[in-house]
Amino acid sequence: VRASLETINAEAANRVKPKFDQVLMLAGDTASTVEIRVESTTVKLRASPDAIAKVVDEVLKPTRAEASQKQLMQNMKQIGLAIHNYHSRQKHLPPRCLTDRDGQPLLSWRVALLPHIEQLAMYRAMKLDQPWNSDANAVFSATLIPMYVDELKANAKTRIRVPVYPGSIWHGEGPPKKFSDVKDGTSNTIAVIHAPKHAAVEWTAPKPWVLSVEDPL
Repeated sequence: VRASLETINAEAANRVKPKFDQVLMLAGDTASTVEIRVESTTVKLRASPDAIAKVVDEVLKPTRAEASQKQLMQNMKQIGLAIHNYHSRQKHLPPRCLTDRDGQPLLSWRVALLPHIEQLAMYRAMKLDQPWNSDANAVFSATLIPMYVDELKANAKTRIRVPVYPGSIWHGEGPPKKFSDVKDGTSNTIAVIHAPKHAAVEWTAPKPWVLSVEDPL
């Protein structure tokens, strides 16, 4: 890739080049593969397409990270609102997991929230009396729900988990809790967590995320 930037005079060209150098500093080692020089009134750039792509990726990484964080926070707010709407309609919080008649886990609490995050059609299409990885539900488990996953790519798992430990609103095997059971007030109580990468699971999977009371962090 070769590019030339014409300036009005040599002084201007010499003012422009340091700006390019500052941008390249953000690209780390990749910067050494990009050549920028001044010829009279022209600033010339030469690099391989791969180097250009790496430079752009490195320069935009902080911006992308900030945008990703904002999107995550928006998703968390929407999930919190969905939990409130679920409680308003059902008069209790979502169950930690959907179970069969014998109490065996079938599907995650995230499935129960689908109608409240604009996924009613998927909720109605799923077999709520079958496990998350059954033949009937496998296709849905492989379908990405933007509000639940960080990356829209194949086999992406969710890091949106509910913490299970003594005293949490998701602890215990009894019926789903109500807001009236939250003694500390909902504003002081954890609903969901953006969990570490190692805790990611399929969004339909009912496996509980059990935290250590001795070492919760």
